Amino acid sequence: MLCFTPSSTVDRLFWNRSIFRRFRFFGPADSNHLRYLGLRRPRLSTRTRPGWSEDDNKEYLGAFNPQATAQLSNQPATVKLLKQVASELKVGSGEDEVIVRILTNEEPKWETTADPDSDEQLPDPTGLVPNDAGWYLDLDVYTGERVVSDVILRDGILIVIGFIPEQTFCGAGGESVFMELNAFTGGQLAGVQFDVHDDGSVGEDDYVEIEVNGEMIKVPPSGIKLAGNIQPPAIIKLNDKTEKKYLSSSGGGIVEIAERAVKTGIAYWMEIRQ
Repeated sequence: MLCFTPSSTVDRLFWNRSIFRRFRFFGPADSNHLRYLGLRRPRLSTRTRPGWSEDDNKEYLGAFNPQATAQLSNQPATVKLLKQVASELKVGSGEDEVIVRILTNEEPKWETTADPDSDEQLPDPTGLVPNDAGWYLDLDVYTGERVVSDVILRDGILIVIGFIPEQTFCGAGGESVFMELNAFTGGQLAGVQFDVHDDGSVGEDDYVEIEVNGEMIKVPPSGIKLAGNIQPPAIIKLNDKTEKKYLSSSGGGIVEIAERAVKTGIAYWMEIRQ
């Protein structure tokens, strides 16, 4: 996937469902807040696709103006980007108070175009039914929040750190939001991931309650607000159930976050014989 990001900082996360499953980040582009997107198909040899040229490997998805619509200007009206929304929630009180990030859990509709030359699907979004070409998440909970460090994609989880600079001129401090979200939807993970209460374990008590359509439901937090400019973590697996992330802070300390361990190692393999 190709895209253009004129800004060196990022206030929006975006994912496109091209075959390469690549992530891209978007900062302010111009006064109209347009984001320009492009999709790259996989490079296929002429033996695989007779008659294809290099130009066939590129497609312009269009301009994206989130202030007006989630649709892409160079796609049918049925194709858009799925929007996820972030909010904050205070958990606990006093010295035990923690501010967590809550994400919506909208489900994308993935519908692609049939390949007329085979039984497979092309990566192009179909114009026949409403569907999503990807997702986006505005980092608009806090003024000036942006992504200034590398993200980590691990076991279907996108690890992202949002930095909130001080709102004073030449201020050296700030805060961060350490987030983990579903890489394929941009929303909540399926289950709780963080040890919100810092009791050394990840369990049912780490879910939080929010009101949705007048009903209180339990959801997994998608992020934790931390002091200082936090850097991407070093990860140590403690056992089959728990791992720890160690994050250095501009405050001079190390932040430790206990989490549910991801599955590592070989899960399956394929043997091909000529």
